[in-house]
Amino acid sequence: MKAFFLLLLGVLPFGILSAQESNRKKGGATAMFVDPLVKVFKYSNDLQEIKPVADVAKGEYASFQFVYRSGTAIKSLSAKITGIKGERGGTISNSMVKFVGYVKQGKYTDKPATDIIRSKDGTFPDPLYEQQSIAVDAGDNQAIWLTVPITAGQQPDLYHGELVVTAVTANGEQQSVKKNFDIKVYPVSVTKQTLWVSNWASFLSPSSVVMKNPQASKMYSDEYWTALKAMADKMNDYRQNVVRIEMLKVITFNKGNNGHYSFNFERLDKMMGLFMQSGIKRFEGDFVAQKMTDWAGPLGFVMPADAGDAVSRKLVTVNDADNNARQFYKEYLVALYNHLKQKNWDDIVFLHVSDEPTQQNPKAYKDMLAFVRSVVPDMKIIEAINQPVPIDVDIQVPLLSYLRYGALPKFEKQRAQNKGELWYYVCVSPQYNYPNRFLENPLIKTRFLHWTNYKYDLTGFMHWGYNIWTGYPFDFSTSNSVGGDAWIVYPKDGKIISSVRLEAMRDGIVDYELLRLLEKKNPALAQQIVNATILDFDKSNTDIGTFRTNRRKILTALSN
Repeated sequence: MKAFFLLLLGVLPFGILSAQESNRKKGGATAMFVDPLVKVFKYSNDLQEIKPVADVAKGEYASFQFVYRSGTAIKSLSAKITGIKGERGGTISNSMVKFVGYVKQGKYTDKPATDIIRSKDGTFPDPLYEQQSIAVDAGDNQAIWLTVPITAGQQPDLYHGELVVTAVTANGEQQSVKKNFDIKVYPVSVTKQTLWVSNWASFLSPSSVVMKNPQASKMYSDEYWTALKAMADKMNDYRQNVVRIEMLKVITFNKGNNGHYSFNFERLDKMMGLFMQSGIKRFEGDFVAQKMTDWAGPLGFVMPADAGDAVSRKLVTVNDADNNARQFYKEYLVALYNHLKQKNWDDIVFLHVSDEPTQQNPKAYKDMLAFVRSVVPDMKIIEAINQPVPIDVDIQVPLLSYLRYGALPKFEKQRAQNKGELWYYVCVSPQYNYPNRFLENPLIKTRFLHWTNYKYDLTGFMHWGYNIWTGYPFDFSTSNSVGGDAWIVYPKDGKIISSVRLEAMRDGIVDYELLRLLEKKNPALAQQIVNATILDFDKSNTDIGTFRTNRRKILTALSN
């Protein structure tokens, strides 16, 4: 009997999927919940139906993914949550229903992971459209994303909700499907965040903040500040708490007749204040220098050519005695630091010296760092470090793959000596089986970015691309980078909208905080769970069912 039952379990998914496929070919509809960590393609016919239960803490979001597919073209597919009620009488409100959209892939990685997802039609599910309804072609899957905020004051309980999906065909025929889902809210709170998260954003142009009419508006207009505040709020909603500002493009400055510079920080103050109102806690500043030629070449000062609203840039070599770059930076850095000190912001602003200094030419970076330290010795410095050698900065941010090859103990020793912080970053690399946020990766690997933070005691995360849109943002072939690398949000209807990858990142940040809480209560269990999940820098257990079980263990242990 046991053998027959196990055989039945193995055959059951195929039977369910065969019935779904048969129903679709006959023009009927299939509708079911699938795990939100599953990427649902338009053509997917191997989806596994799940019992929709979200196990959550107070202060996070419950997410569900519902898939509707019909053999008949749908003119209008809409969905709504009719109510979420607890068994003790409480309710949950302000839930949102979004539609998963599709983007063109663009480049795949040069060193693909063993579990790479290759799209059959060249598109990947990613953006989350915030609209009332959507049209669906015959035979295509349409994923519907449910987002339910769990407030800090939500009563722990088991809550029951109902989703109603309505499909209207071209000839006006209507069909509605009702499905129930559950949310278990544990007596655990994750309102406080200890992990530092920075996604570099572009916001120094009207189009980058998705102003309603960027052609008719100007930088620093009332409409610009309103749009920037909306962007800041979106960042905060997704637990980003560090923002990089190209400060020399924001402030104004002039060179007087006496040959010295004067600086006006009014716009920078307004910008930082706006971000802080939205919950941003720290800021990254400019790069003092850039590489002059190739990756391993000499460094040059990023020298402003003029002042005013549009500040152009040119590179001036360190050894060029005929320029005033050193004078400018001596005056600018001192003025900036003194201003930050006066505003009590000197502890929350971190300057960059040069992006990704390399092992091939370490002297160029050390010389530039020495210059900055000589001018403003107390200015805090953060650096994305593209070499396995520790550098004396306040926040070291090595590339994740370098930590794997024996560099982690060196960085940890340096951190202990200067009492600095150790983060990590990913970008177009590392590839292969490392966690990253590429479109081609399973979503669970994007979520695992912050399990990696916890595993190796890395207290911050950095990525270069929040909204570095090029060409058409819904087509990653317009980017020179790997699909998913340059941006993780999209512009739509005058707003910035989320993606399934950004949802996974936010959930991963919450997982990090839950593991930190468990570490205080039961460190052995925290290590047991993370070690069974993240096996090495480039090795993890990506089975979704196992992951859900382990996360439930964390919540249960914290509730006892």
